[in-house]
Amino acid sequence: MMIIILTIDICTYVRYNLDICAYIGFKMNGLGRKRKSRNIDVDHSKVCFKPCGVRAYLLETVIVYEDEMEAIRLADLESLYQQESADKMGISRTTFSRLVESARKKIADALLNQKAINIEKQKN
Repeated sequence: MMIIILTIDICTYVRYNLDICAYIGFKMNGLGRKRKSRNIDVDHSKVCFKPCGVRAYLLETVIVYEDEMEAIRLADLESLYQQESADKMGISRTTFSRLVESARKKIADALLNQKAINIEKQKN
């Protein structure tokens, strides 16, 4: 049995093979797909929630991003269908579905495990 060890500078290799880079999930030097802008009707930033009777600095924090909060607002508060909500936000239905799922997990974790919830704008 023969073992071959290749010493390739992965960064140099990936620069010339962007298809492979995208396939294996590397994101280098800002290369990759740009984040699509999302239409958010209500400013949810600078809002936080915490359990009663516990000081905020003693609590673990869960960060819910503004686009996740908007997805929750459209799906749960306004009771819109996912396709309608996705169209309002200017994203695909599958992306909207992922946002709602992520937000619901974070909110459930915070409520059940007594964590603070901060709503922030996501950095690009």
